[in-house]
Amino acid sequence: MADGASIRSSLTTWPAWPRLSQALTARSSLWAVCRCGREAAIDPRPWVGQGLARQATASLETRLRCLCGARRAQ
Repeated sequence: MADGASIRSSLTTWPAWPRLSQALTARSSLWAVCRCGREAAIDPRPWVGQGLARQATASLETRLRCLCGARRAQ
């Protein structure tokens, strides 16, 4: 639209974080990074099996544990 209404409405519905289901698409992967510097690939299928496919990946950070003992990884 000329007044930009369609642009504003699409920006408010755009997800700020990718969804867990997007990690299952071809050529996609999900990685966790801890503050200590460790990185690890994450298999999202168990979470998707629990019905969490529509969850933002950022909301699942508290479910990750690092070998260093940290209770959260990004």
